[in-house]
Amino acid sequence: MITEMLKYTFLVYHRTYDGFLERLRALGVLHIDELKEGVAENDNLRDKLQTVAQIGKLIKEAQKYIPADKTPMPVNRYNDNELLGGLDKLKAESVQTTQQINHLQQEAKRMTPWGYFDNSKLLKLREAGYKIQFFQCRAEKYKAEWEEQYNALKVAEDGKLQLFITINKSEISIDEATAVTLNEYTSEQLQHQAEELQKELVIQQNNIAEWAIANLNNLIDLQNKVQTDADWNKAHLCSMSAADDKLRLLVGFCPIDKTAELNAMLEQEGIYYETASPTEADNT
Repeated sequence: MITEMLKYTFLVYHRTYDGFLERLRALGVLHIDELKEGVAENDNLRDKLQTVAQIGKLIKEAQKYIPADKTPMPVNRYNDNELLGGLDKLKAESVQTTQQINHLQQEAKRMTPWGYFDNSKLLKLREAGYKIQFFQCRAEKYKAEWEEQYNALKVAEDGKLQLFITINKSEISIDEATAVTLNEYTSEQLQHQAEELQKELVIQQNNIAEWAIANLNNLIDLQNKVQTDADWNKAHLCSMSAADDKLRLLVGFCPIDKTAELNAMLEQEGIYYETASPTEADNT
């Protein structure tokens, strides 16, 4: 039975060569050989290959954000650096907003048992020299004498916890209770803030989709340009003399049913590679 193969060309750093070779063999890649020309390490080539890989990831991400009923716009004028950083910038804004929403919702939940309170009245008490403190303890640990000893006032029970406040001329500590720092806003106010940010998040997510529609083909165009530059650079470097610290070109043939596993490994390790169908000259 003849196994269908796919031809791979790999660009590998000398220092990772041996380990990479073993991983290829473990995956069933056959007829692995190093091209006779060594490729001297070159910062420009390395940067271009890294950029090609970076753009490839951006293309996959942008495709995920495009709605099924939308068609990407054709290539238009773009700035390379702005294009490369545009999606990450929009995503960072969305992530930050999501984190803020989560924090507000957690605070709203935490503040729910404390109910509504008027900060302006608390401020007047503080200005009059009173120390207002908030405590919680297990309900069975709460002592009625605290109401006279510490001017304690019960607020509510939260599950097995008793919530209460104290109002005194100086700060106190209660061994059987834990001091609590309240948010300056009530649960209702915090939930309202979270709802407003939810609206902002929808706008940000729409902006990401619009950016992807406008720039997917720009990314593909830029990747092709950088790839062309890298290919030209690589062709010239192949004629340079070999050195210990170099890039090495390998060629191998992988069974078709193993290519998905191989591609995943190559992308995870950041290995530059090209694929092609074998020709008669390859004699696989």
